[in-house]
Amino acid sequence: MSTFIGAIQGLEDHNAFECVGEIHETRLAFKKCYKKNVSGKAMDIFIAEVLEKTPSTYWQEIEEKYNLVDKNNHNIPKDLFLKLYDTVV
Repeated sequence: MSTFIGAIQGLEDHNAFECVGEIHETRLAFKKCYKKNVSGKAMDIFIAEVLEKTPSTYWQEIEEKYNLVDKNNHNIPKDLFLKLYDTVV
């Protein structure tokens, strides 16, 4: 397994790649990609090592925490924000 892929998914002792977010945020991003049928080596590792071994309560908790978008406090131009908002929510 690639150390980088394992690290960002929380499968290593330490995530040395904080620039991609916390492990929970990264896992949620992978789950969203999974739902959109994204495939590849990193997704295969995610499915086998994270998705299939993680209880549904974990996903509910992180979705409640990280699936929030503050529609009022941002500096993104309105037309771009609306496009992005429709894509992620």
